Amino acid sequence: MAIDSRLSADSFVAKLYSERLSRHVVCASSQASWEVYPADYAREHLIQLGVAAQDVTSLRLPMVECGAENRPVVIDYIKRNGWTNALLVVDPSITRATRLSVVREFRKNGIDVSIAFDPNERTEMLRGWWRTHWKAQRVVLGILNSTLDILYPECR
Repeated sequence: MAIDSRLSADSFVAKLYSERLSRHVVCASSQASWEVYPADYAREHLIQLGVAAQDVTSLRLPMVECGAENRPVVIDYIKRNGWTNALLVVDPSITRATRLSVVREFRKNGIDVSIAFDPNERTEMLRGWWRTHWKAQRVVLGILNSTLDILYPECR
């Protein structure tokens, strides 16, 4: 959620909600600036797109070295709410290795998880990615982060 203004994750999530494929939406992000959390903006945008306010929550995550360090926070949030399954809508540039690692950790904690992204977004993200700075940056950073995560146990 609130992944990038050039992408349409919010609309994709609102569509999943309207089709009853999601009953509750949790927008999660770390702080981007002083008291600024992209998840808060994503929540407001989803409400504008028709998601009922009581069905969308903003989860403020701590700032960490790598995203894997926040997985226990998200897992704990899901468990506290009594949920046993989740659909994570993510940035389409996330690597397959990272997706597999997330699925493995959530399932190890008793949560059946699926990971998705707007298929149109992925197509757009990868179309000529090497010719556009923001796309190249996202793809290369995704690969670098995934590779570096192998070296650091807390990031696996």
